[in-house]
Amino acid sequence: MVVEAAGVGYHLIISLQTYSAIEGQSEAKLYTHFIVREDAQILYGFYDKVERELFRLMLFFNSKFFIQQVYKHTNIPTNYNYNKTTTNKL
Repeated sequence: MVVEAAGVGYHLIISLQTYSAIEGQSEAKLYTHFIVREDAQILYGFYDKVERELFRLMLFFNSKFFIQQVYKHTNIPTNYNYNKTTTNKL
């Protein structure tokens, strides 16, 4: 979906629930969530704050699950101190 704001068009990814709520309207208020990654900038649109907060919770738990899986399949302990410096004596 493309939304115009102040003369600029923005591509938003919306859910079917949001689409159903704004279908046929010439103007609508949407709540957004903007994700910036090294390979993409993605703008999500939601009809209400509740749907947006559920989306944010989903992102949070997916990222926590991903991190747990990475640690599970590597030899890096979860309490590893990355700031610790070591000196090797020859």
